Formats: sequence, structure tokens, C-alpha cells
Amino acid sequence: MHLRLNVSRRVRVALTVWLVVFAVIVVALNRRTPDWRGWYELTENGRHAEATVTRVEPQNHATCSYAFIVNGEVYHGSEQSCAEASHGAGEHTRVGDPIQITYDPADPSVSTWGSSREQLDFALGFALLVPILAGGSAFSAATRNPRWPRNRERR
Repeated sequence: MHLRLNVSRRVRVALTVWLVVFAVIVVALNRRTPDWRGWYELTENGRHAEATVTRVEPQNHATCSYAFIVNGEVYHGSEQSCAEASHGAGEHTRVGDPIQITYDPADPSVSTWGSSREQLDFALGFALLVPILAGGSAFSAATRNPRWPRNRERR
């Protein structure tokens, strides 16, 4: 017994676009350090520590590098947009400033200066929202395009 689904070409195109965009975003997110699983681990199991800013690069997406100590070992991390963080009265992050970071106790080399929950929410939301918008746009374009065979039949 062969079951054939009657799915229009527009729906197939939209689903294909969604799958391709979703796959590209998932691969891109998993190539970041930490990947979405790392952000999840930081959110669920992260420990807080005080770090010291070791370098500020305002011209490089306001990147800050920092160092912190866990069990007597020094770890390093970097984060974008932290140089723009204000410490009150318009003062921005400078070398030597103390900052609070979150690190993974299972792998302290994985850390973040910002909120790990916000990073996780952004990664998952981006991975779902962008493909939905791309697939919806493809479906909409296919529905309105007079070159599609079904659209010609309606006229």
C-alpha cells in the first residue's frame, strides 16, 4: 500500500527553504563557542566568579577579554559588547575592572560575561524564527508569483 500525500509545490518549496535555512543556522550556532548546549549548561549549572578585564577592544565589536581563577587555575574568556557596559556616570569598562562572569564547573574554559539565559534564548529563538520567516516568505512569494503553474490556472 502506497500512501501519497497531495502537497502542493508551494508548500514543498516553503518547507525546503525552511529546512535549508534551519540547517544552516543550526550548523552556524554549533560552530560558536559555546554552542547552544554550552549556553544551556551555563544556564542550568553555571557558577559565578569575579574576573578581571585584561583587554578592551572598542573597535572590535566592543570586545573585552578577561581572566578568572577556578581551583587555583587561571582561565581566560572574551565577550563582545562588554566594553560598552556602563558602570554608572557614563564610565565604560576599562582594563583592570572587576566583572562578574558565569562559568561551567565541568569545563571552566567555557564562560560568559553576559547572561547565559539571554544567550540561550537568542540562539534558540534565532534558530527557529529566521527559518519560519524564510519559509513563510517563500510560500508567500510562490502564492503570488504568476509563473507558478497553479497560479496560472486560477486566472
